[in-house]
Amino acid sequence: MKKMKLVLGILVATFGVASPLTVLAADTTDGTNGEVAFTPGDFTLNPDDGDASYRLPTDLNFGSHKIGQRSSEILIARKDGVVGGEITKGGIIVRDDRGNGESWSLTVTQDDWFKIDDSTKLENAELSFNIGELIHHTTTEKPKVSPGVNSSLVFKPGEAVSILEANGSQAAGETLLALESFELAIPANADKKVGTYTTSLTWTLNDGTTP
Repeated sequence: MKKMKLVLGILVATFGVASPLTVLAADTTDGTNGEVAFTPGDFTLNPDDGDASYRLPTDLNFGSHKIGQRSSEILIARKDGVVGGEITKGGIIVRDDRGNGESWSLTVTQDDWFKIDDSTKLENAELSFNIGELIHHTTTEKPKVSPGVNSSLVFKPGEAVSILEANGSQAAGETLLALESFELAIPANADKKVGTYTTSLTWTLNDGTTP
């Protein structure tokens, strides 16, 4: 019995010398973090790099007409004021890349009546424009054409008239509104004087306000 124990002991010792035990190192881990930041983008009306077919016209020319018309008349703005010529069209682009979810509205003001000077005005002559398709990129919800603006808008001299309104997700991205024509309705027996009557329009993009 002792001999067998000894032999076994030798065998164990022999194996121990021939095949030393290996100790495995513990697994190690490390981490990698990702980061991206965004800053506010543009908030602008009619950006320079916008669609060229959606531009506010720089001039509205209703032509030259002989005094003598007694009934009411509707004049359409045309290129160079030529009767029967190309109708003046345009569009509005609002780009909202602020990324803050704030609302906005767009208003326009006819600064005064068509006039030669402060004492010679074509009062009660109504300027209006007809709108086309409203397109909105980025979200499924579109800004809304302001209440009271269906297919057209009539200006009120000296008053800001709301055209578009956008809240929350409606506001973000790019909004385009086509302007199909501009009309000037002159009432019957309007007091017309020889000369050129002019007016101006002011378009205002309001940040964070919806009338």
